[in-house]
Amino acid sequence: MDLTPERPPRGETVTFAIAADENQSLSPRRIGRPKKNPSVTPRRFNRFFTPRHRNVQRAVRTSRKALQDLSAARLNSRSDQPPNKKRRLSFSSVPSIPSSPIKKDTLPCSQPSAQAGEELRLVPEHDVDFACFDSEDDEDGCAPKTYPARLVPYRSVSTSAASLYKRLGGRTTIVDANDSRLWQNETANFYSSSEDSYAYNRRFASLPFCAAGFKTVSLVAIGDEDGSVRIHDVSSPAIPYNEVFLTMHPHDNAIMDMELSHDDSLLATASGDQTCRIVDMKKQIATHTLIGHTGSIKRVQFQPGSGNNILATCSRDGSVCLWDLRCAKAKGSTMFKELRRESEGFLSNNREVSAINEIRDAHTSSDGSRISTSRRPQSSVSARSDFAVTTCAFMDQSRPHLLATASENNAIIKLWDMRTSYKQRTGKPNPVSATEQPKSHENVRPFGVTSIAFSTDGSRLYSLCRDHTVYTYSTAHLVLGSAPEMSLSSSRPFRQSRPTGHGLGPLYGFRHPKLRLQTFYDKLAIRHRAEDQTEVIATGSSEECAVLFPTDERYLNQATRGPHPDPRVVRTGFPMTIPDGPCPIYYHGTALVKGHRKEVTAVAWTHNGNLVTTSDDYTTRCWRQDADKARALRLNTDRDPYARYMSGWANVLEDYDDDEDEEDDE
Repeated sequence: MDLTPERPPRGETVTFAIAADENQSLSPRRIGRPKKNPSVTPRRFNRFFTPRHRNVQRAVRTSRKALQDLSAARLNSRSDQPPNKKRRLSFSSVPSIPSSPIKKDTLPCSQPSAQAGEELRLVPEHDVDFACFDSEDDEDGCAPKTYPARLVPYRSVSTSAASLYKRLGGRTTIVDANDSRLWQNETANFYSSSEDSYAYNRRFASLPFCAAGFKTVSLVAIGDEDGSVRIHDVSSPAIPYNEVFLTMHPHDNAIMDMELSHDDSLLATASGDQTCRIVDMKKQIATHTLIGHTGSIKRVQFQPGSGNNILATCSRDGSVCLWDLRCAKAKGSTMFKELRRESEGFLSNNREVSAINEIRDAHTSSDGSRISTSRRPQSSVSARSDFAVTTCAFMDQSRPHLLATASENNAIIKLWDMRTSYKQRTGKPNPVSATEQPKSHENVRPFGVTSIAFSTDGSRLYSLCRDHTVYTYSTAHLVLGSAPEMSLSSSRPFRQSRPTGHGLGPLYGFRHPKLRLQTFYDKLAIRHRAEDQTEVIATGSSEECAVLFPTDERYLNQATRGPHPDPRVVRTGFPMTIPDGPCPIYYHGTALVKGHRKEVTAVAWTHNGNLVTTSDDYTTRCWRQDADKARALRLNTDRDPYARYMSGWANVLEDYDDDEDEEDDE
């Protein structure tokens, strides 16, 4: 077909015959102009010598076949021609960067040219779908054809993301994982023999109050009501636990809490005498005394990454204080010197330390009134405006400036930036954020929190609430919206002029028929994840036992979801706990029974993964892990009436040991 257009005659008619081209259409403006050779550019050069596929889907299939053929010799090779050293072309290969799950990468405009008689191979640099060139592209440039990115639902990223999606108006139910009973393998191997128990002298009525495990060696420190600290060795069953390794007397009043530094060089003791002492474990002398609280100190914590110099304490007077041991006075007075039982050398180098930052009235009766949606009018529990701050915990080493606190008033968790000065004359201090209370507390009275702790990676916060529940919070959801303080590279402290942020409530909770809290002395401790041990929560209980909960979220399935009421409670007709509410509650805990005869208060994990519990029956006990010994105590395989005397074991389901017998027979 002749594509030469005809023009009206002007004396002489000149006709140009041009060959037909399927890929090019002529414009009337170019008719009659002399045809010049087009300038050769790198893009035109590659576009001319690169074969074009008419079918886009066929090109994609070819590239995917090439991706699957990993054994090809020239799969990841470039063209054999060496680069031209005289002239460096302007186009280059795209650097290999990891593809984003949100935005797909596109193929660069330049493609390697195929040699004569050589099969064209598509050499992908990214694991993405290739874009194919269209014949309608611009003459001076090539626009890659992109495909829509594969969107990953936000609710499928993690459990906390699914809960957030549900709270923001998504699906009303969360799909549970497959049925599994593997969680019992993590808690069923605990036992305690008669030699793993230490009895205190009841003559002086010194109840054990707190416990703290060493972080580098297999030792544990026990603080009692008499102000003494006893250290036991729990490294091996060959070493009797009932023998005391070391004894110190840092206080003349009850020791409420203890904490060891990351290298075990310092021991911080919080006492009912409204002071906190720092003991040098190598020299076994007191080096500092923290003075400033007007009530019993409930919790003491070393700030991670501070070189054992900065501590935080919370007290019954409703205040939170930050201390720096480098700001101590040259010579301090020794308090209660006439009552000291230690030698003068124990307090010879003691220096007083004043708080460098203080938060007064950290938790008040007005907390939660702004975010509460209960129809019942909120009334104050008492005429007090401030409540005891029962516990505190630093977030992690990447964000050591953030401190989480809880009180006896309600289940709200507050987050504070300790770089900010909260010493103000009037007004209530504003935290960085405050979480919601559990929805199940709206129609009943508020319940306080006895203890909080962060997980191994800092992504979860666990709180032991007085409604007999261990609640789990997402660290990323403690504050919603813009929060520069949560950033890992944050350098600006929180400003008091900014309003308090809003955080979400708990994601889910753990309960057990044996988990009942009647006092604020029952604590929570987490065994951090390591190569040879998993992450497990241990809690005290008034039911004469400790309760263990594995934290792996693969166990949060329909089989472990409640309710599982206590038969004794059902017979009496008294409800065990308040209703579950919209927060999912799981019952995959294990009770350590027969070890104590009264309320179990403090719990602590040791360096080798053992558990130490303290009880109001004037005893402390070490729980070790051995599957055969724990199973023998449960089933009493020896048929010896004295084999279980003064021993304890993990109480699992009745058919758990039967399944092990069937596996052994096979």
